[in-house]
Amino acid sequence: MATAPTGILYAATVLLWGCSFIAIANLQGVVALEMSIVYRDALCAILALGYALLRGQSLRFSRRDHLFLAVQGAFLFALNDVFIWNAVGYLTSGLVALVISLVMVMNVIFGALFLGFAIRPRVLLAAGLGIGGVALVFWPDLMAFDPSSDALIGLGLALCSPIVFSLGQIVVARNQLSDLPLMRSTGVAMSYGAITAFVMAMILGRDITWSFDPAFVASFFYIALIGSLLGFFMYFTVLGRIGPGRAAYISVLTPVIALIVSTLFEGFVWTATSLVGAAIILAGNVLVLTGGPAAAIATPQVKSRTEPT
Repeated sequence: MATAPTGILYAATVLLWGCSFIAIANLQGVVALEMSIVYRDALCAILALGYALLRGQSLRFSRRDHLFLAVQGAFLFALNDVFIWNAVGYLTSGLVALVISLVMVMNVIFGALFLGFAIRPRVLLAAGLGIGGVALVFWPDLMAFDPSSDALIGLGLALCSPIVFSLGQIVVARNQLSDLPLMRSTGVAMSYGAITAFVMAMILGRDITWSFDPAFVASFFYIALIGSLLGFFMYFTVLGRIGPGRAAYISVLTPVIALIVSTLFEGFVWTATSLVGAAIILAGNVLVLTGGPAAAIATPQVKSRTEPT
């Protein structure tokens, strides 16, 4: 895979991630979502680290590297998914993907806070477009404000994801700048993600169960093997090759695929307001990404050692 054309990896990541949201919807109400995340992370970690061991590669990292890998795992592979997977229980998967695309705006904000990037006027405009677009998509629910509304609960959960995912990407950038081997570091990070998700499941009182329902099993293995292990490896590979600014377009295109899938399989009905809101959100993301390095994703150019597969 490390030698595959960048364009192929890029397009495949968009397609696989766009389809992942409908698979998440199929997991709802079968097994506790937090436990499904534990199983997913544990399976991916075993496969990634087992592959490294079969190739005779060392799994040793410094204590400092372990600390950052633990943070990466907690943010990207535990907290982020807890918010996303639970949000899909309240909203259609396409809408969740749309809200999550606001990660572009969060990247700029956190880049300014933690990496010293300047925030340009166009970025402030993009942030306004993003917020306004989300408001339009959820306009009927906002007008009939009800703190217990399923849509508003789902919106709140979905809005937490861009924050956590953006912070996680900053940690990923640090780990790649430290030249950590991609497959092995991702395996270790997913191990920490499994531990974090398990602790959350126990705190929330979730049952440790499993299901052999064909739809659940198929969706779980799609998310674990295709959407997560393969998807993140391709994304991190693309990010290392072309830089985070250009790779970040994946986060703009993914909701388009997710919304198409949601319309086809979940019966999501478009209104004039939701169409305008979706267009504004995507326009805001594109505005962020076309404003030069400082206005794009707020992480520096990275280098990474990708291991042949």
